[in-house]
Amino acid sequence: MARAAGKGADEPQGDGVNALGQAGAFLRRLLAGGRSAPTGIFAARIVEESLRFVRARRTREGTLTVEAAGERGLAEEAPKSRRLRRGLGFGARRCTTLLARGQYQVLLVDAPSVPRDELKSAMRWRVKDLLPWHPDDAVLDVLEVPPPGAGRPARQMFVVAAHADTIRDCIERFSSLEIPLSVIEIPETAQRNLATYAAPQSGAVLLLHAVAEGTLVTISLSGELYFARWLDVAAEQYATPGGRAVLYDRLALELQRSLDHFERQYAVSGAGRLYIGPVAGAAALATHLGDNLGVEAQPYPLAELFPGLAQSSGDGVGELFHLLGACLREEASEV
Repeated sequence: MARAAGKGADEPQGDGVNALGQAGAFLRRLLAGGRSAPTGIFAARIVEESLRFVRARRTREGTLTVEAAGERGLAEEAPKSRRLRRGLGFGARRCTTLLARGQYQVLLVDAPSVPRDELKSAMRWRVKDLLPWHPDDAVLDVLEVPPPGAGRPARQMFVVAAHADTIRDCIERFSSLEIPLSVIEIPETAQRNLATYAAPQSGAVLLLHAVAEGTLVTISLSGELYFARWLDVAAEQYATPGGRAVLYDRLALELQRSLDHFERQYAVSGAGRLYIGPVAGAAALATHLGDNLGVEAQPYPLAELFPGLAQSSGDGVGELFHLLGACLREEASEV
């Protein structure tokens, strides 16, 4: 999995209660990767007054078994957090959450030629004019994009940036429920994890999934994220039968553009496989895109890869898809 660059010298120091420093500590964990994975995992998102969650466990073979998944109302839970802990069973597990589109930015920039311990400062300077906030208010981390198969230093990097208040507010909401949050993910890295889990040896994997905020398209290769793009197509638009022909043609065009960019940028010959997340009409969309793009396409095999999910989640699996990806995150073996 992708590894986060070293801790930046520009991170604030202090007593641990500084908002920016605390936010930075969480975001530093966002992109870290490794070869060890925790056994018990709890991934959740707070959406308005509800908690969407997946509770899962890693088997000895490395597969993920879903123990419980769904949505829980929070209007009356804050003063009863112990009951919430017992009901959801997240005690003694690694707890993670996801930021939503609009709460962060992902920027692809050229890797600076600086020592590793100066990387964060260099990146903060490089992206300062691309952020909607003052750079001193930004918490950021970097994700290396290694040239495929070249074994050379990364030429480009993804910079993940969020406002410190966003991270702080996220931490405080979970703390109010006594959920011991330890990791913050983003949908892009969640889809990378899902693509790698489904097809670890299939070359470049294209994955498309839609949520309320839009449709996310990612391309992953050898466990690394190489391409990510949001389209302004919400999940509900896939459920409109009368507009599917126009929508499918639009998606085919956008995915072809994404593949063309990926091929030019990294000199890789297309995608080996295309997965469609759990959206309405996924099978028909997979057939349409496969025929138009000339790639093997299919709905993401949730039932096959996540035992227990169907019994736990009911019909809301589309909103839980990225949480499953967060559950697949591997931890760095060195802390």
